[in-house]
Formats: sequence, C-alpha cells, structure tokens
Amino acid sequence: VHAGLAIASIDHIRQYDPRRERGLVTRRYCAATAWLSNGRKAQVAYLIEGPALATFSLGWHVESCVVGHDPWRVYDAGCRSLRP
Repeated sequence: VHAGLAIASIDHIRQYDPRRERGLVTRRYCAATAWLSNGRKAQVAYLIEGPALATFSLGWHVESCVVGHDPWRVYDAGCRSLRP
C-alpha cells in the first residue's frame, strides 16, 4: 500500500556494535531517524553487507526498512530482520 509518503531527511545515524561474526561477509547493522513528508518521524533500520571473500561479490549491498511502513512484513514485524 503506497501512502504517498517520502523521506524528507535523515538524521541521528548510528551503527550498532558489530557482532564478532566469523563469516565471509562483513555486516553492519545501523539505524537512523527519518523525517517523513507528512512531518512525522520514523525509525529506519538498515543493513550494510560488505564484499564476500572468495565469491563473486563486487561491492557493498544495502537493505533498509522504515519501521511501521512495511505493510507486507518483508523484513518481519518492526523490521526485525535488519537488526542485530
């Protein structure tokens, strides 16, 4: 469902303490505050994944989710799958 909203600005960008994972992919779990075009604010959860070692990855990959604006729960309730 498209609510006609847009992100007007983003601030309070922060990174959660990275887990000491022993995997081939570097993961950074982050959050920010988004100010929406209707004047309200919402939390944004996002994940930055780095190039995988010994694979064909050619750069960084970012996925994001605005909490409360994921009606199909692609990232689980409250964008949980993009949080540590």
